[in-house]
Amino acid sequence: MKLLNRSFTKDGEGHVKLVPEEAEDMWHAYNLIREGDRLTATTFRKVGAYHSLELEEQRAFTLFKVQWDAVDIDRVVSATNPAQSADLAAVLITEGLAHVCLVGGATTLTQAKLETNLPRKRGPAIAGYDKAYNKFQERPLIENKDKVVLAPASSAYKHALQVEALKAFMAMLSSDSARAFYGPGHVFAANDMGAIQTLLISDSLFRINNVQKRKRYVGLVDAVKDGGGEALIFSSMHVSGEQLNQLSGIAAVLRFPLPDLEDQELPEEA
Repeated sequence: MKLLNRSFTKDGEGHVKLVPEEAEDMWHAYNLIREGDRLTATTFRKVGAYHSLELEEQRAFTLFKVQWDAVDIDRVVSATNPAQSADLAAVLITEGLAHVCLVGGATTLTQAKLETNLPRKRGPAIAGYDKAYNKFQERPLIENKDKVVLAPASSAYKHALQVEALKAFMAMLSSDSARAFYGPGHVFAANDMGAIQTLLISDSLFRINNVQKRKRYVGLVDAVKDGGGEALIFSSMHVSGEQLNQLSGIAAVLRFPLPDLEDQELPEEA
């Protein structure tokens, strides 16, 4: 994403002019634009045809907001940071199948799929299997192995951090429920006590129409980070985000147990 210009006032009002340069930038635009914002861009239509504003790659648009919060500004900074768009390719290989993926800062795109039929391993066919397998591995993709870095990872999925955090939360909820809470009431109360170690929050909460509620969620993220905690924003379009949304969209793992908080009935709303 290219930033052409930006202007903000002291009270948070302002605009940014951006140019999406690749598919991943459209994801950032989706998360930045909300109901009540003002958007301008150049569009084309036939005379008498229905007219709508469509954002496209390589077409500049200007986004005006009455209030730019810290989450939105961080997203603009991240999306326009050249280091975030560094070229990185990943190849996931199994027997007879390989996926070539381009990895960006926020999205992963599958660019190619390579397949080959492998004979069965049993009996005399084992020789044919070895021959076919070696031929597949010697494809031009593998011949460029001097440009490849082999790195072990606990997961090959792009949302691995969020998935592991959600698993850790569920495990903590089962083993020590006084250190794991979900729902706005309990999570905000835990933050007031400086107890949050890891905050799990859905990006859908930053797209709600209620400005005051959205400000509270943004303030919560800032407070957790300022207190030395970790704040993970889950994509509501990923299965981990969907699971978190079923738990109200917000949860937290605490540094220390709060048994008294566990027994309190707190409001569901932020």
